[in-house]
Amino acid sequence: MTTALLLAFTTKWVFWLLLIAFFSFLFLFYSYKKSFNQKSPLFSGNYANQITALRFIISSITALIVTQIPSLSSFMLFGLAILLDGIDGFLARKYKSTSAVGALFDKTVDAYFVLLLAFIVVLNYGVPFWFLGIGYLHYGYELVLYGLGWQSLTIPKNPIGKYAAAFLFISLLSPFILPPYLYFPIICLASILVGSSFALSFFYKFKAASVKV
Repeated sequence: MTTALLLAFTTKWVFWLLLIAFFSFLFLFYSYKKSFNQKSPLFSGNYANQITALRFIISSITALIVTQIPSLSSFMLFGLAILLDGIDGFLARKYKSTSAVGALFDKTVDAYFVLLLAFIVVLNYGVPFWFLGIGYLHYGYELVLYGLGWQSLTIPKNPIGKYAAAFLFISLLSPFILPPYLYFPIICLASILVGSSFALSFFYKFKAASVKV
C-alpha cells in the first residue's frame, strides 16, 4: 500500500489504492486456500468475511464516484461501510466462524478504509496534507514491526485502541457534512488519540521484545 499511496498521490487518482488493495486481498485468500487446502473463506458460508468484502466494495465504489455525488451521499455510503464493520464481528461470533484469516481480512480492510478516506478528504475537502500520515499509520507501524522482527510478539490488549479507532472513523466522515472550523478540531483530536494508541502498542511491543531478550 506504500506504493499505492505514492502512485495515488502523484497522479491524484484514488484508483491506485483500490487496485492494489484488491490484488492484496486476492493474494491473502489464495495463500490461505493453498496453505490449508480449503475453500476460500469468502465462499464457504462465512457471512462475516462476506460482510467485510461488502465493506470493501461499498467504500471502493464510493471512492470512485465521490466527486460526482453530493457530499451527503458520500457520508451515508461511507457511514454504511463503517456500520457494517460492527456487523461482521457480530456474525463471526454468532456463527462461531472466527479465524486468523478472517481477523486479518477485517483488520486490513479497516486499514484500507482509513487510508482511502484520508486520501479523499485531503485531496477533495481541504484537510491538511499531514493527515495522510494518520491514514498511513497502520501500514507504517506494521513495516516498522516487520523490520524489527516484532510482528509476532504477544502484547496486552490496547485499552484505548477501539475508542481511538471509533473516533477516527467519525473524524474521517466529518468533512463530508461539517465546515472546516468544526471538522478540523475533530481531525486533530482523532490524530492525537490514534497516534497515542499506536505509541502505546509500540511500547508494549518494546517491553515484550525486552523480556524476550
